Amino acid sequence: MRSEPLTNRTKATGTLLLAGGNWTPHDLRRTGATMMGELGVIGEVIERCINHVEQNKLRRIYQRHDLRAEQQQAWHLLGNRLSLLLASEDRKNVVVDRFANMA
Repeated sequence: MRSEPLTNRTKATGTLLLAGGNWTPHDLRRTGATMMGELGVIGEVIERCINHVEQNKLRRIYQRHDLRAEQQQAWHLLGNRLSLLLASEDRKNVVVDRFANMA
């Protein structure tokens, strides 16, 4: 996200510039986590998806299940939602809203 190219990098510097201003990879993580929550994914799974370390030391030591299947499902849900948003022919008709937990 630069206006000037870096050495040995792509010359297409304006590709990731958005009209709304600068953004960071953290913004993508936050948006993905928010969308997963809106799709009914539980917080613990979302935290694992974005590689956050469990802050509670005892829980981190004793609860060793990696939630791999749950993470896979969360990424699948997010991917389907993004595909739906991108596939819309009339983007003015796409509704982005908070959805109740359907589980």
